[in-house]
Amino acid sequence: MRKRVMNKKILKENQKIRERYVNSKEVKQLNMSDIILVEPVHINADCDFTKKAKNLKDKNITQIDIPLIVKEELNGKYSLIIGYGRYMIAKLLEFTEVPCIVTKDERTKLNIKLGFKSLIPSNGSIADNFIPIDKIIIPKKFVNVKEEKVNKCIEYYNKNKCFDKPILIRKNGVCVDGFSRLIAAKRLRLDKVEVEYKPSK
Repeated sequence: MRKRVMNKKILKENQKIRERYVNSKEVKQLNMSDIILVEPVHINADCDFTKKAKNLKDKNITQIDIPLIVKEELNGKYSLIIGYGRYMIAKLLEFTEVPCIVTKDERTKLNIKLGFKSLIPSNGSIADNFIPIDKIIIPKKFVNVKEEKVNKCIEYYNKNKCFDKPILIRKNGVCVDGFSRLIAAKRLRLDKVEVEYKPSK
């Protein structure tokens, strides 16, 4: 799992984007029991909010201050799109209801639409981001790719609405790793894909 460190500048920019979005939408109170985790980034998250939750409990906080962003599913449940930290804190504090904004977009699509910037991962790469597929250069060594791998990537995307990890590229746009995901993205007719830049040596 890729861990990220907080880039304060990007974090502040994303907070402003989120605030503008939240202020322009209707807020609803939803039952915590109706909110589910379906996004891989949330399911695979390895974050401990116990200390923060305890601090809020000591201050007698009874509600989260910023709404979660969720997507209504066919079964009457709502999948969490944005606000994992607040969701976990609400869960730890045993809140029965939380303020939410309902969107029709999947997480990846909403991030692109709003212009969210990804935080810099701690593995030394430059940054995660979404870029147009046609900006990625395919080296000759990746011409022959196993159809089975591409199909698995397509299946994963159709199920999770994102790939399991970004496509690794150099600063000049040359693909270093993740060609199967790139081919899958082309077949899915995606305009943009999440990439991770390989750090310079």
